[in-house]
Amino acid sequence: MEIVEFRLFPNPELDPDLKKRIEITINRLRLNNPAWRGTRRVHFEQFEKHRRISDVQRACPYVAREIRRMGQDSITSIEV
Repeated sequence: MEIVEFRLFPNPELDPDLKKRIEITINRLRLNNPAWRGTRRVHFEQFEKHRRISDVQRACPYVAREIRRMGQDSITSIEV
């Protein structure tokens, strides 16, 4: 997930076949449509405001996992 438009992308380091299957899944489930991106943005912004990863984990586990992956859960501010 990138945190400008909150789009999902497969990890570029993955095997090309797996990466393609992930891209197909993202497209098939329309995970980058405006509604899903907006949901991810809301949860990310709530984390930025309150700094409680546990709240994000309950509401949107994927966003919480991405925050942790980016190492954002251990800093006090996020620059976007």
